[in-house]
Amino acid sequence: MKDSTLNSYYPIIICGDLNAQPQSPLSNFLINGHIKYDTYRSIEISGQIPQSIVHNRFSLQLPSNELLPSSFVTSDCCFPKRISTNGEDQLIFQTYMNQRSSAILTHNKRFNSVYDLNDLSEVTTCINNESNLVDYIFYTKQDNDRHRLNLLSRYDLYKQNQMLNLHLPNDQFASDHFLLAAKFALKLKKRKKNN
Repeated sequence: MKDSTLNSYYPIIICGDLNAQPQSPLSNFLINGHIKYDTYRSIEISGQIPQSIVHNRFSLQLPSNELLPSSFVTSDCCFPKRISTNGEDQLIFQTYMNQRSSAILTHNKRFNSVYDLNDLSEVTTCINNESNLVDYIFYTKQDNDRHRLNLLSRYDLYKQNQMLNLHLPNDQFASDHFLLAAKFALKLKKRKKNN
């Protein structure tokens, strides 16, 4: 996030169980910054259900007015701006925001994943003999800003081949998900002293 009044950069860290596969439309949206979601049915966004099953299940196509109520959030993932006229608040939208047919969400945050989303051997959960990577830590990184957030270290994840005959939770692991952790350093700008 940028604050134009302070001309400073505020990093964002998103972490949690997203219930989404590494190459899912949801994960790709965070990394790539855009998604045309009316090409998907709601069952497909997480990528957790194999395509062979998806096609045999009923699931609604994602229309823009269901996923993106314009009174709540705009298509660039921002809250609508409000102005006051004659004592009444009104929502202000850019012209393209009113074009509901586009069904495109965008953001400009440049998220990176702490873990390699192309390494499908890494897992964070193992339920019913099915192990998957569904937990994540995403962070923003400004390459051209020397005061950026830097990833210093992270916990290693378990591999698929380590999950044989393992059932979660168990006596050793109290949760059905493994722990993720990362260590960051934030370089701060020095404030100029007023003379």
